[in-house]
This record gives sequence, C-alpha cells and structure tokens, in this order.
Amino acid sequence: MSKRKFDRPVLIAEDAGDDYPSSVRVWCPFCVAYHYHGKCNKEGIIDKRLEGHRVAHCHNPDSPFHNGGYYIILPKSAKNAAFKERSRI
Repeated sequence: MSKRKFDRPVLIAEDAGDDYPSSVRVWCPFCVAYHYHGKCNKEGIIDKRLEGHRVAHCHNPDSPFHNGGYYIILPKSAKNAAFKERSRI
C-alpha cells in the first residue's frame, strides 16, 4: 500500500491470472487476502482506464477501506504492456 497525490490509499493491481482472465487483484493488508476487480475493456487488456477509485471488497469490518475505498494503479510493467498492445491496433 502506498500514498500518492490521491486522498485515499493506493493499492497496486496485478493481473489475476488464467483463473480470472477478466480481472485484476490487489492485496488487502486488512483482510490479508486478495480482492478482485474487473478490467475495463471487453478484450480483457489491462490498460490505464483500469486505474482509479474502487469500492472496497473488504471482509474485515475494521478495515479503514470501508470509509471511502481505495485507488488502484498498475505497476509500470503492466502499463508498458498495455501501451504496446494498443499500439499494435
């Protein structure tokens, strides 16, 4: 978890893998588990539109994420791959 210019916590998203091809996941330090969020385009390509505010999926009633959610961002490598994929179209 990190903070940037946002007013809410920031979690780094990663591809959820073959079991959930249309999702990304973020690690929740309060639930000690992954939370899954859908990708934003129909082709399942991770791109910058995925980044932004999300509602918390926390199971822990004491999680501060219930109060305002969090932002998810992509690691640099995912951003680069998404850019290359869009450039081929």
